[in-house]
Amino acid sequence: MILIRKVGSFIFYFSGFYYFSRMIERRKYGNVLRIVNYHDIKDDEVRNFKKQLRFLRKHYTLVGFDDLKKYLNCDSDIQNPLLLTFDDGLIGNYTHLFPLMKELSIPAMFFISPGNIGKNGYMTRNDIREMIDSGLASIGCHTYTHKAMNDELPIKVIEHEVIESKEVLEKMFGILVDSFCWTYGGPDDYCQYSFDCFIKAKYEYGFCTFSSPVLLSSDRRILPRTNIQNKWNLFEVRYQLSPHHDKKFVNIREICEKNIKKATTKQ
Repeated sequence: MILIRKVGSFIFYFSGFYYFSRMIERRKYGNVLRIVNYHDIKDDEVRNFKKQLRFLRKHYTLVGFDDLKKYLNCDSDIQNPLLLTFDDGLIGNYTHLFPLMKELSIPAMFFISPGNIGKNGYMTRNDIREMIDSGLASIGCHTYTHKAMNDELPIKVIEHEVIESKEVLEKMFGILVDSFCWTYGGPDDYCQYSFDCFIKAKYEYGFCTFSSPVLLSSDRRILPRTNIQNKWNLFEVRYQLSPHHDKKFVNIREICEKNIKKATTKQ
């Protein structure tokens, strides 16, 4: 399967489909913003991650969370903007990524599960505080203990994971936390009650994992993100960021659209 992916992405690029699909996307939507999501950066992944970062800096303008807000408010003229997001609050974000952010003045957003802060393999409270104070890092909530938001969870647990986790992060760091990111991203990981709690908690921005560009008309409560793995080569990264790849996620996007609409009508 890995070999098929690598060969397929190689053919996709050299056939010209990559540039053709990007051209069609730009003609159809104009200047769009992309959000990508990573997770940890391990010792043996740093070299390849740097290659990916150089590629992204060359072909996109790397922006922060505030720039995303301006874009959605039609108050930005930044061309080819791309927001880097990192899920789970893992230690490699501090030891490997943060030095690169400071060296290259790259902003990024981190989705943190407060119940995991300080555990083995995760960033500490001081790590996160230092990143926030640098002015380069924004944080959002990623549930309390990184539970999948499916229908098997009791109502009280979902409330704790979505609503109370926001309160904990705000108290811990003394900042407003206005964004929430669903975990895992499979079709069963976006249960209706998690959207109800999202509305109750008064989050303004929601992040999902279905690949698509962010448009000016996008619902800021269910923003799409494209997953990238540190080990992928640049052909795979290009394919992942292409409109052709986006087509695979239509069903998840429809689930999120349906659930946020239903949650809004209950308000």
